Amino acid sequence: MGIGPLSFSAVAADSNKKPKRKTAQNSVTPLPQIRNSPQSQPQIKFRMSEEQISSAALWIDRFVGEGLKKAGLQPNPPADDFVFLRRIYLDAAGRIPTDDESADFLSDKDPEKRRKLIDRLLLSDGYRSHFFNWLADLLRHKQNVRRTSYNHYERWLKDQIALNRPWDEMVFDMLSAEGSVAQSGPAGYLLRDAGMPLDNLSNTLTIFLGANVACAQCHDHPLADWTQREYFELAAFFGATDVSDRDPRKVGNKLRNGQLSKQDVIQAVAPNLARVRTKSHQTLRFPDDYAYDDVKPGSRVEPLLFIWESGDEKGPAYAVDHQNPKNLRASFAQWLTHEKNPRFAATIANRLWQRSFGLGVQEPLEDLDDLSKSANPALLQLLGQVMVKAGFDLREFQRVLFNSRIYQAKSSVTPEIGQSDQYLFPGPILRRMTAEQTWDSILALVIGEKLDDYKIDRSHRVTRYQFPFDQMSDSEVTKIVLSMKKSGHLTKGNGSRLNELDYVNGKRPLKIG
Repeated sequence: MGIGPLSFSAVAADSNKKPKRKTAQNSVTPLPQIRNSPQSQPQIKFRMSEEQISSAALWIDRFVGEGLKKAGLQPNPPADDFVFLRRIYLDAAGRIPTDDESADFLSDKDPEKRRKLIDRLLLSDGYRSHFFNWLADLLRHKQNVRRTSYNHYERWLKDQIALNRPWDEMVFDMLSAEGSVAQSGPAGYLLRDAGMPLDNLSNTLTIFLGANVACAQCHDHPLADWTQREYFELAAFFGATDVSDRDPRKVGNKLRNGQLSKQDVIQAVAPNLARVRTKSHQTLRFPDDYAYDDVKPGSRVEPLLFIWESGDEKGPAYAVDHQNPKNLRASFAQWLTHEKNPRFAATIANRLWQRSFGLGVQEPLEDLDDLSKSANPALLQLLGQVMVKAGFDLREFQRVLFNSRIYQAKSSVTPEIGQSDQYLFPGPILRRMTAEQTWDSILALVIGEKLDDYKIDRSHRVTRYQFPFDQMSDSEVTKIVLSMKKSGHLTKGNGSRLNELDYVNGKRPLKIG
């Protein structure tokens, strides 16, 4: 039997009960393959015109200058071409320039050469590789969770960078994803913290809103305006979400035999055990030891969005569905990523500013509950507005920063400990190279400017199969896994490995039985 179409009777998404495994040895269910798509072709067109970039950069320079003037300071003088060249290569492409690249730029008499170099580097493979490293750190990406490969999540992230997807759309997809890792790449974000929904919410608020809320899981926050009740009311938007954390090793131990190893079974079924689904009811309850008298301990939590300032709740970001369990997570994602949620835009803008200048406009990056604490609150507000005007295009936002006069100024020494939150940015600060920048710079010295052609990306090489594990008997699963092994669709299969093009194009279909 060949591969069936990409359809099957999926487990009811709104079921509260764990699906029961079949025990009868029925005929084998067709195995729908989700063929791996080719690597996405990079989006090489900018959204903003040169005039729009220059205008936004001038506004940034103006707001930085006003902050410096109030403090009686002056901006640093412009950096020379050599300093700028090294800086922009490290920040945009993650490496130092080669000798030839340096010679070409330094000898170029074109007055627009800096702008042109910025654009060229932001469209390069080096930018996409370097930005993925940063994004993977921000999202706490792991290659494997509970023996499950997250290649498909990694491939999705890299594709979003290549396609230059807007940040708000990416985040919405990650927070609202449904299905298994084999079906849905962005589901990997929630699966990163499977079994720890309260911790995942804390990380989500810190990453995307700069909110320092971890303490509020257990008690009212002593240093921020977060109560435990408010934390749980926000967590209730995930109360109808079931994030599977089943261990594929148990299945491997059960089904291994003389022909199949434990690892064979794990490799085949694991991406289908790790999945996110929506239940029919919101089930989160306050802790039994809840210590405050505003709600009854152990009572069910009603979802409610957090309000930073009085009147926020009347804005469009708060116009979401609080009642339908099927919509709760999407409602939360809509609120969090809304352009009228100023902390969402300000947080990612502040993070990218820190990436380019060495410090955030407001430090620490994970504590933006009060946006007025910055040494230059007007600048932080402006950056959020620029982010919204850029359509949450992170590449365009960096393009604005790199074209600003203040980015192209001479560096300042790193502020003393305890003074970083008062730095007004007469120029970028001196920074150490990251481990990734150091490694890629060494490769540039050895290989040259084509070093990205030699980077091996295996995140899209494992063929994905939509595996309805919960609807199949043990004998059905065993038969299919054995077929996958014989056909070379498992890493250590008896047959010859499929090459990369076969994986992408599906030239060798799986035969069942």
